[in-house]
Amino acid sequence: MLEGCNSCWPRQERRWAACTCDYVTDMDHPGKISLEVCGEPAQQKDVAHSCAENAGVGAVLECACRASGAPCRDRDTCRDVGP
Repeated sequence: MLEGCNSCWPRQERRWAACTCDYVTDMDHPGKISLEVCGEPAQQKDVAHSCAENAGVGAVLECACRASGAPCRDRDTCRDVGP
């Protein structure tokens, strides 16, 4: 039987990524929110989706991210970068 082990494989470095998420409001108006998120590259879109939902913009449809390069800390999650 195999058990999960966080230290068995090298963990990808957490980095900031610039993300944009599409959403619709409760009045069906489309919109976009721009965020910077911190996470492992494979998880950045999921982190962006969660952060956009927590911002209360509406129903988040889809997020796209591109790496911005700077490393980030474990306690970092997301930050708003404006429209």
